[in-house]
Amino acid sequence: MEVGAVVELEGETSSDQIDEQYLYINGGFGRLEVGKNDSAADSMQLAAPSVGPVGINDGDLTIWTNANYLIDTSTTAGDQNRATYYTPSLGGFRLGVSYADDSGRNGSFDSDVTDGAIGGLHDDTSGDGLNIVSGGVEYSGDFNGVSLGVSAIAENYGEGNVYGGGVNVGFANFTVGGSYSHVEDDYGVGERGTADSDDTDQFDLGVSYAMDAAAVSLTYGYADYSKGADAGDSGEINTVDLGLSYTLGAGVAWRSSIFWFDDEIDGGNDNDGYGAVTGIALTF
Repeated sequence: MEVGAVVELEGETSSDQIDEQYLYINGGFGRLEVGKNDSAADSMQLAAPSVGPVGINDGDLTIWTNANYLIDTSTTAGDQNRATYYTPSLGGFRLGVSYADDSGRNGSFDSDVTDGAIGGLHDDTSGDGLNIVSGGVEYSGDFNGVSLGVSAIAENYGEGNVYGGGVNVGFANFTVGGSYSHVEDDYGVGERGTADSDDTDQFDLGVSYAMDAAAVSLTYGYADYSKGADAGDSGEINTVDLGLSYTLGAGVAWRSSIFWFDDEIDGGNDNDGYGAVTGIALTF
C-alpha cells in the first residue's frame, strides 16, 4: 500500500497560488483520492496525440492569442473538493468515479490580495455549491504490436451533463487518435439559474511519430461553442498545431509549436492568426 499527497504550486504569483491539493492511497483495491483535484472523467479522457507546447486540446492557445474559446474535450468543472476512486485494471479495463458535494466550497480559492501580497487561508471566495458526479471507463491493450486505448466519460454538474470519449491507436512509431465531447447548455447551472447558451460540440484529431529522442505531431481541433447569449460568447473555432519535442536529457526536453487558428465569433469580430513557440521543458 502507498499513501501520499500532491500539492500543485502555480509557477507565478496568483490569488490561487496552491492549485491542486489532495491525499491518495494506492493498493490492490485501486486508488482513492480525497481533496481538491480534477474529476475522474477529466483525468481519464483520452485526446489526440500532441507533443508541442501549445497544443489545441486544453492547451495554451489562449496564452499566446486572444482566441475567444479554448477547445477542451474533457470536463470544465475544474479542481473541486471531491473524493475520487479508481478500480484496479482488470483485463485492460479501469473504472473511475468522483463526487463533489454542494457545500459551497467547491471551486473556492483565496482572492484576498492586498498590498501586493497574497492573503492567508481566508477561503473568502465561495464556490459553486452544486453537486458534481463524474465517471469514466478506459481500456488499454496490445495486439501483436498494435496498442489500443479507448475512453468514455460523463459528468453531471448542476442541471446539465457533459459526455464524450477518445481513442488512440499505436503502431510502429506512429500514434493516431482523437476525442469528442458534447456539453449541454445547462451544464454547471443551478436550479435557480438560467441557461442562456446553446450546446457545445468539439473534437480533435491527430497523429504523432516518435524516433529515438525526437517526436513530431500534427493535430487539428474544432469547436462549435456557446458560452452565453451576448455577442462574442458563441462561434466556431478551428485550430492546427505542428509540434516537435526533442529529449535533451533526463527530465529536459526542447519543445516547439507552429500553430494556426480561425475563430469565427457570432455577432462579433472574427479573429485568426498563427504563431510559433519554442522553449525548454523541465520536469522532475
